Amino acid sequence: MSSLACGYEGRCLGSFPDLTSKKGISVIGAIARKGMVVAKVIENTDTPTLDKFVRRVVDKDKVELIATDEHSGCRLLGEGPDALPHEVVTHRTGEYVRGIVHTQNIENFWSLLKRGIIGSYHHVSKAYLPLYMNEFSWRFNIGRTRYVRRLDYDVR
Repeated sequence: MSSLACGYEGRCLGSFPDLTSKKGISVIGAIARKGMVVAKVIENTDTPTLDKFVRRVVDKDKVELIATDEHSGCRLLGEGPDALPHEVVTHRTGEYVRGIVHTQNIENFWSLLKRGIIGSYHHVSKAYLPLYMNEFSWRFNIGRTRYVRRLDYDVR
């Protein structure tokens, strides 16, 4: 069993600046503790969209905890007949950690993604952000493997 942190770029559902429309681009991600990250660009930040993403990437039988921030889009994860083990940290009241409940893993990924884009590419359009997110997810995930396995990925 493992735990999973789900998060969104920024405080709740933040965004990357889209220079073509002057609006933000919403992104969502999930990361297993000591595991892989999954991230994607989303159009809507409503409850059905977020709920669908989490239920798609989470194996209910293998996860013992899903930790999120207080965004209202995740409020239904722990309810209903197909409820998931869900705990919330309330960032707006200054709560960032409560025992094993935190979102620091996904916040770490957002930090690396933003620094990589700002430091190397300076800005990214909405059309290409999914490609950059895939690249940085791959970098993050492959960086956690042993060097010998990494060589195998590079050769293929």
